[in-house]
Order: sequence, then C-alpha cells, then structure tokens
Amino acid sequence: MHDNTPLAMVSAIASFLQENLKDMRFPSKNGIEKTVTVHKGYLPPIKNLKRGEEQESDDYPFVIVRYLGEEDDTDKEKCILNFRILLGAFNDDAQNGWKDVVGLSTRIKFLLKRQKFIGSGELTGKIETAIYEEQMKPTWHGVMDVNFKMHSAQQEIGGMIEDDFFAKNYQK
Repeated sequence: MHDNTPLAMVSAIASFLQENLKDMRFPSKNGIEKTVTVHKGYLPPIKNLKRGEEQESDDYPFVIVRYLGEEDDTDKEKCILNFRILLGAFNDDAQNGWKDVVGLSTRIKFLLKRQKFIGSGELTGKIETAIYEEQMKPTWHGVMDVNFKMHSAQQEIGGMIEDDFFAKNYQK
C-alpha cells in the first residue's frame, strides 16, 4: 500500500488519534466512563433493535476522521488534503456536556500541532474547530477541519490507481 494516498492518510490520522486519546475517558449512558473510539469515514451502522429495546449510546464518545477532498496544483510538487474530524460525547449534564467536546477538540489540536507529521503528510494551514450551536442533548457534537500537505500523487507513485485502487489493495 502506498502511503501517499487519501485513504492511507485517513488510516494514519485515525491510528494516531486512537493511540493518543486512549487515556481520555468520558461518561456514557449507563454511567460507566468509556474511552474514545476513533472511526475512519463514518460511524458503523446501528444494529437493529427489537421493539421496546432502547439504543445504547455505544458509539459515544467518538472521533471520526473523514476525507473531504484535496487541492492538487499540477504545476507544484505538493497537494493539500482536507480532512474533517467529527467529535461526539454523551453527557446528561445540560449545562456542562459541551465541555467534553471542547476538551476533546483542544486535546486533538495540541496533539496535531505537536506531532506535525502524520503518515506521509505534514499539517499545514489553520485548524478550525467548532461545536454545533444546536445540540441533541444528552449527546454533544463538534467538528474540526485540518489540512495536510503531501507530495503530489502523480509525481511520486505513477500507476498507483490502476495497480492498487482498482485491484482493491488499499487499507480498510
């Protein structure tokens, strides 16, 4: 697997965050504190429930690393990959639940700025962070937008698309 692709970068960022957030614990619906789970792309599908069963907020707390797109100037050696990091926490406290998301986003921001290089990418530009004004309490959500600079794919890996992508030899 070439590590100079958007898919490889999603995996690298997710692995980095999973490793570096493992000591953070947040409340869950059943009162037990849980560690953050990091997902690539989207949350896994919700299991079907029988009538009368309540959906546990098993997904919370979570971080999702999602590829948004890229800017690849063909006249330059580097391209910019855009990623969105979505954050979710569960907290019954209507006055303080938002603080969990702010704390998580602050930790991620400091981790990214300290590490600077993840996979084959270099953090570049602004780190934009926001929490949603309207929250579906007791779940709390926020978002971060980050960019990584890396060598332009065509210059470095040539036939990767035919060799790897269509052959399904990419990381899942």
